[in-house]
Amino acid sequence: YIAEEARFDESSNEEHLKAQVDQVKFARSITRTSPASIVQYAIESLAGTGFSRHLQFLDQVRLYAHQFREFLIETDLDDPASPHAPFIKEGMSEKPVHFEAIPKIEDRVSFHEAFKAAIGDIMLLILFWVVLFAGAFLSFLRVDVM
Repeated sequence: YIAEEARFDESSNEEHLKAQVDQVKFARSITRTSPASIVQYAIESLAGTGFSRHLQFLDQVRLYAHQFREFLIETDLDDPASPHAPFIKEGMSEKPVHFEAIPKIEDRVSFHEAFKAAIGDIMLLILFWVVLFAGAFLSFLRVDVM
């Protein structure tokens, strides 16, 4: 019963988070019509901050949560005196655990991933520049200076 309730809570939280992420993505797609926003998003991506970095961190947290749950279950199964009711304080092992044995979260940021996230915004900026330059050049050609 408790495991089913935990799964329901987790899926409910995931749905809520997905709805929030979708709203932010929609808002960012609208604001991409502004060159200032495009520059901001490109710099955020290259600096390893911003929304895309936040999404990468959430993925790493999900992976770590799974690893940590597995660690708790394995540690509890190793104790014969435990009632083996995972994720309930009274139902788990009371044996101390060495700090080194606990899995650690690894937050990885690479320039390659950051550049890959920024390349779309950089290309969009180049496209804006080309269109504006072409428009300025054509307007210059139309001007009759006498």
